[in-house]
Amino acid sequence: MGSAVAHIGFAVMLIGAVISAGTSKVISVNDSDEHYDKDFAKVNNPRENIFLYKNTPIKMGDYTVTYVGDSIAAPDHFLRLITNALMQPAK
Repeated sequence: MGSAVAHIGFAVMLIGAVISAGTSKVISVNDSDEHYDKDFAKVNNPRENIFLYKNTPIKMGDYTVTYVGDSIAAPDHFLRLITNALMQPAK
């Protein structure tokens, strides 16, 4: 009985992972003239990354994001962002 429950749980987890991967959407689309170096482009899609300048709001999907600073607590690097949801017009 226990192995059947474990297999069902694993199958549900895999189904959730497939659905999650299939419904992801990039909101940081680079429409600017900013260019990344060739080494970055080999590993990442430059159109899916945006430069964030300090204290300059930028639109990402349904949000406005402002980079306000960062900090390092080895081995992690943390970015401080302010996010605001864009208002939808009333219907």
